[in-house]
Amino acid sequence: MVGIQCEWVPGTMDQVRVRLPDHDVQVTLKQLQQIAGLDAVHELYLKGL
Repeated sequence: MVGIQCEWVPGTMDQVRVRLPDHDVQVTLKQLQQIAGLDAVHELYLKGL
């Protein structure tokens, strides 16, 4: 199983770069929460990744 990695887009407060195995996608924090759940967003705030 291949995982994904999320990180903040530099200079933004609500944009997240999602690194997938074959490409990167930029989404809003709200979109990430809808897709991955609240726990994923909490991890992003706590760890930055």
